Amino acid sequence: MFKEPTVLVLGAGASVPYGYPTGAELIEKVKSLGSDYNRFDIAQALKETPPLSIDNFLSINPSLASDGKFLIARVLLGMNTTGNSIPRNENDWYSILHHALSAPSVADVQGVVDNAKNLTIISFNYENSLEYHLFSRLLKTERFKDSACEIMNNIKIIHVYGSLFSIPEDFQEYKNNQVLRAHFLESGFFPISDKNHFLPYEDERYLDRFANTVSSNIKTIHDDRSRNQDAVDKLKAASKIYILGYGFDHTNNERIGLDSALASVTGTGNYGAAKTIYYTNYQNLQPKIDLLMPKAYGVGNTAHRRIHKSEKSVFDALNNHFPFP
Repeated sequence: MFKEPTVLVLGAGASVPYGYPTGAELIEKVKSLGSDYNRFDIAQALKETPPLSIDNFLSINPSLASDGKFLIARVLLGMNTTGNSIPRNENDWYSILHHALSAPSVADVQGVVDNAKNLTIISFNYENSLEYHLFSRLLKTERFKDSACEIMNNIKIIHVYGSLFSIPEDFQEYKNNQVLRAHFLESGFFPISDKNHFLPYEDERYLDRFANTVSSNIKTIHDDRSRNQDAVDKLKAASKIYILGYGFDHTNNERIGLDSALASVTGTGNYGAAKTIYYTNYQNLQPKIDLLMPKAYGVGNTAHRRIHKSEKSVFDALNNHFPFP
């Protein structure tokens, strides 16, 4: 149960178990696809000046942004792992989230709705697999199928740089529109415009057209350099923050106010409630992440004891290392 305000901050590593690429893999796939689609300028630029982040690359090469967004969308649409292709693997951490949200210990459906109000998800990923998996599982659960829309409406989901599909303002549409609901469950695609008209998702020839349409939903740092105030406010109010599969890029930290949230982990000063931070650094592959923690808090002090690290996968961290929720 989410008894207190809880925020999940998700980086690319959180989507890897569902068939999506890491940040480095996405760069390689965009470069390769750029050559296949005769977008030679972006393919050559990625080869000559390999970036650490595709977001940052497009922000400092704005003339390549349009091609870059199309290629990102095409890569991710081609890797769609929702619908009838829901992965069954040992790292399926969405199942842990689903259980935490709808645990049998919650007395009634209204309790689950209230539970959802304490959950915020801040994602730096463009794909919508989390929304799909969580919503579809609720729709397919006997106890919650009639209240799945209300539960989803009460979870705050923020895609910092946009997402392929726009999150419905009211999931109730899926309850009232059987065509919409059936197509969603079958394909794993949220609609792109007309809720009663869908591209034939099973035909790859349509994915290019699809990618052209949804690429406009993707933002880069160059497009919008302002802080995401919703994310800032949610982190400020949070009691627990889980940072999963995230690389702690300084620009991204600033965009959501994560630096301020971490620096005020004890709740002193003017920045919100005391917080407990849980973060993953898979197999300790990014030691620089750990350097941020002692530098900010000092080993052995009160704040340091409120910060917890796992070098395991997101699934193992949530299931075995961290108290969740």
